[in-house]
Amino acid sequence: MTRPGPYPDGTVPNAVSPRAAAPTDPDPDPDQVQDPGQDLVLVPMRWWHVATVAELEPTVFANDPWTAELFWSELAQGDQRRYLTAMWRPRGVAGHDLPAIVGYAGLALADDGAYIQTVGVVPRGRGRGIGARLMIALLRHACQAGARSCGLEVRTDNHAARALYSRLGFVDIGVRRSYYQPSGGDAYVMRARPIDTVGYAALLDEVERALPGRVRLEP
Repeated sequence: MTRPGPYPDGTVPNAVSPRAAAPTDPDPDPDQVQDPGQDLVLVPMRWWHVATVAELEPTVFANDPWTAELFWSELAQGDQRRYLTAMWRPRGVAGHDLPAIVGYAGLALADDGAYIQTVGVVPRGRGRGIGARLMIALLRHACQAGARSCGLEVRTDNHAARALYSRLGFVDIGVRRSYYQPSGGDAYVMRARPIDTVGYAALLDEVERALPGRVRLEP
């Protein structure tokens, strides 16, 4: 879905670049979609998730996968980052099953700005609203942390992701040529502002109500 460029404070990370993997899939595998007896659970990304997420990266971002070390470097930023892992969990089962991870996303915070670092959904989980739910959770966290705007980059050919971001109030503000490396892909720069208003909170609620299934956000 998405990956990093400059952070909200204007600095540019040396090792990572925001990106997005398509949040929708026109033909999801019926054997892999959410079962009525399961909930989608969003939990903070923990160290024990990193190895599994890194193994999923090439299937989500075939051209520009992150390494486990890059995820570690992001998690090491503490309160300046918020990373979530999405997984299916059978209702009533307390333990997390690592193979059930179907998506993940990260946010950077600085001053009164926020930046989407990455949003990814595994191919078998696309078309289920997972990317949208991850984005909504991160945007609400950004608002609670005092952010007034949120930015991201997305590949110019990722039409599904751009459509989602537009529904969430993001607009194009520029283009970065050859932004994604090593693939050399171009990126649109998008921004939502202001996000700290009653109206924007209502927009997120409206988008969420239209999504399929159930979700639980855990601390």
